[in-house]
Amino acid sequence: MTVATVAFQLLIAFVSTLGFALLFHLRPALLAPACLGGLVTWAAYLACGQFIDGVFFPCLIASVVAVSYAQLLAWRTGAPLAVFYILAEVPLIPGSGLFNTMSSMVGMDWSAAAAYGITTATFVSAIALSIAAYAVAVGVKDVLVRRLAKTKSSQAADSR
Repeated sequence: MTVATVAFQLLIAFVSTLGFALLFHLRPALLAPACLGGLVTWAAYLACGQFIDGVFFPCLIASVVAVSYAQLLAWRTGAPLAVFYILAEVPLIPGSGLFNTMSSMVGMDWSAAAAYGITTATFVSAIALSIAAYAVAVGVKDVLVRRLAKTKSSQAADSR
């Protein structure tokens, strides 16, 4: 992949994320950082794709990058995590895969429909797995923080 191709894809990722941000009426002050999330996510996908075959693991890693970036922005701006996360995932959404799957089905090209459908399902599965992994990680962190606070408060009470 040439540098020009990568640069063009990153530009398209930024612009497509901007389109969705405008559609969602995102505050103007949050537009640039939110759109940068789409660019960073697609850059992670492209970088992983250079070293890992297939689409599942590059998409999974890029989705983890997206949620990490969104968490950082949510913390820094005070805006909800979902605002940044949804926009950061926009470049990974397999729109062309869905279109090609449906187009092949309408054209009764079942082998192409199956191939496109599997690729599309792989993308969606990676995104869903990253969301689930993040939710589990946050849940585990919350439980550990509560247990640590409970332990500290009981130790403080015992020392009195």
